[in-house]
Amino acid sequence: MQSIIKYSKHFEYHSCMEDIIVSICGYLKTEHGGMYLRAWNFNYNVNKIPVTGNVTDTTLGSKISEGPEYALSDIAWYHGLTFIKTGDTAQIDYEINKN
Repeated sequence: MQSIIKYSKHFEYHSCMEDIIVSICGYLKTEHGGMYLRAWNFNYNVNKIPVTGNVTDTTLGSKISEGPEYALSDIAWYHGLTFIKTGDTAQIDYEINKN
């Protein structure tokens, strides 16, 4: 399969997946801002054991983790682009549909 994206730009504040989505939206001349709606999503778990394994660590940072990723569902909802995973576990490909 040949890629339709010849150039993608990396932004320091984007993950690799967000860079790809922004590049595809640019190619399709579609907005992408809605994918950031729930970007700042954190979970707080008072019973979480810190990564260090130190169960006596009671700092706020040790109880916070990143929440679920909503970029793909939000871009579908707000901009009509659906990304459907295809392929196996060695390589994940996406089929992209524009509604």
